[in-house]
Amino acid sequence: MVEEDMRSVNSQSTEHLVYSMTPREDTPYTPYEVDRLKRHLKFHFMTPCQKFKARKRKPWKLIVQILKIIIVTTQVFVFGMQRGNFVDFEQKTRLSLQHLLFKGWEPSYETMPYPAAIGRYALYKTTEIVDHLNYAMTNFNLTEKLAIGAYGFTEDQAGLRSKTATLTLVKFQVGEIFPNNVTYNLNPNLDKVSLTFNATKLENGTEVYDFQQVLRNNGQELSVNKLHSMELNFSLYGIHLKQGTNKVNVEPDCLLIKGKIKYDNSKHNGQMTVFMEIELVSKTCNDGSIFEEDTELETIALILLDSVVVVLCFLSTVTCVRSMKILNWKR
Repeated sequence: MVEEDMRSVNSQSTEHLVYSMTPREDTPYTPYEVDRLKRHLKFHFMTPCQKFKARKRKPWKLIVQILKIIIVTTQVFVFGMQRGNFVDFEQKTRLSLQHLLFKGWEPSYETMPYPAAIGRYALYKTTEIVDHLNYAMTNFNLTEKLAIGAYGFTEDQAGLRSKTATLTLVKFQVGEIFPNNVTYNLNPNLDKVSLTFNATKLENGTEVYDFQQVLRNNGQELSVNKLHSMELNFSLYGIHLKQGTNKVNVEPDCLLIKGKIKYDNSKHNGQMTVFMEIELVSKTCNDGSIFEEDTELETIALILLDSVVVVLCFLSTVTCVRSMKILNWKR
């Protein structure tokens, strides 16, 4: 037993001697500074909960980040709701104008079942092209009377209400096809001709829209072999009432509706497809008021929400920069 104790003591003495003979690395820092730096680094890489337990230090950075996530998520949700309402208004506006301006339009064209219960909206006769354009312009002239939506005509350069539209013909420079003897003469380069689609006054004083007369007045003719496509461009004013649960609780949007009816004959397969595109452009309302206190409160709430987001993002940036500077100093 005594021999084992002596052997243990000799072993410890030998280990101590070897450790004491190990050369230390040269460092300009004192042991106190090294220990202090270790404690700083250990505290810097602690979690917010560990820092609170160690020094009772409140995790301000964590609180700022959590608040920022909550507020920014709320802002994104509000923006998504507003954008969704705007997109829905755009789609419903296009559908309402298609019902108003497209001859023979049916609700079945609005759905997308598979397989499709009905084909694409298209024209198959030259007489249908003329009738469709005349029908579209006649109903466009009566938009304010026929449409349920809040639509109004725009002003021309003279400041008068304009009920005209622009018709653009896109056609081949040369397009002659003779199926009888299977010959053709074709120049595939395209020319664009813009015509003003005005009403024609009859002898009895009534105004009618006549596509053929518009072509004759401008020295043009309807040649389906040369015709590549057509565009009927028009514009209207509209007001988007943002409806809440049971009342209008947000200030409406005044919009300029730029509509375009496209007649696509580019494939020359006997089917001229017709579709509409619209673009909504925000416009400053000339005058308007809503007699509701909730409207002002909601506007103030949105402004405060945006302000809080800006402040929290600024504080988050400051705290992150501060942490990076402290870490760089400790290096």
